[in-house]
Amino acid sequence: QRPEAVRLHPVCGLYGVTGGIAGAVAGLHPGLDRVLKGTGEPQQIFGEIVSGNFFTVLGARPLLGRGFLPDEDQKPGEKLVCVLGYGEWQKRFGGDPSIVGREITLNGRKFTVVGVMPSGFKGTNTIGAPALWVPYMTYQEMTAGILLELIRPESRRGLVLNVTGRLKPGVTVQRAEANMKTIARQLEAEYPNENTGRNVTLVPLAQSTVNPGFRNNLVMAGGVLMTIVGLVLLIAC
Repeated sequence: QRPEAVRLHPVCGLYGVTGGIAGAVAGLHPGLDRVLKGTGEPQQIFGEIVSGNFFTVLGARPLLGRGFLPDEDQKPGEKLVCVLGYGEWQKRFGGDPSIVGREITLNGRKFTVVGVMPSGFKGTNTIGAPALWVPYMTYQEMTAGILLELIRPESRRGLVLNVTGRLKPGVTVQRAEANMKTIARQLEAEYPNENTGRNVTLVPLAQSTVNPGFRNNLVMAGGVLMTIVGLVLLIAC
């Protein structure tokens, strides 16, 4: 049985294997609209920038080819590779089994397709599947403007990445969260200008469509809405 997947909000400088987490991956979520030119006319697609260990930590095996190699997520812009989602592979490339190794154009740059994920794989998305995934170190090719500034490795202020981790066997979400909060306090002391007031919350992946910081507000808003609906129904009767 695989360890439970949890999502951490926000990224506070939590890297590597620590705090009861067997492995963690980072990704720009919900993703990016990118221009893909493969066959036919260029089109906008939904893709994700993810850490190089994304597929390995999730225990996901490509249908064709492979995931990312460690050296493909080391230096900015050095390795321009991508992994296609099953839907995009079928729709855009007609399910061509020889797609692996071919070049496609993303945002005017040539990327080599190294793999295709199986049908139904959504990564860490609970709703919808990206058309493709690219390594984090392609951020200069994939982003621009303020997002580019926030997503740079040296930027500690930009809360643009989410981290998803797998718990070590026998470790509960509560224990892992307590460990992460300790690390967050250490980071706050080390980087007071950037990390003051920041904390960590662990939630099961299936519940991560709503940021935990907004969950209570949404519940309250839902209660108010239900009250208004009830009043309307009462008046209507």
